[in-house]
Formats: sequence, structure tokens, C-alpha cells
Amino acid sequence: MYFKGNGEVRKMYAETMPKIANYFNILNRSLYDYIYSQNEAAKKNDW
Repeated sequence: MYFKGNGEVRKMYAETMPKIANYFNILNRSLYDYIYSQNEAAKKNDW
């Protein structure tokens, strides 16, 4: 669906693939910061 038979990304998805990766990288970083209490929301939550 996103890839051609030879493994290349289809043109219509060329911009979408990096955006998806970036979204999950940001989400992962946010979760990491929360778990290790490096952000304000986690510090205020006093669990």
C-alpha cells in the first residue's frame, strides 16, 4: 500500500512517512520524560 513492489515509498506517501516517524518519536520522548519525572506534569502528580 505505502510501498511499491521494489520497496520504494510511493510519491503520495513520501511526505507522510517522515511525519509518522516524527510523531512517534515525539510521543516516545514525552513518555520517557514522564516516566523519569523530567517534566513539570510528572513532578506535580506526586505519585
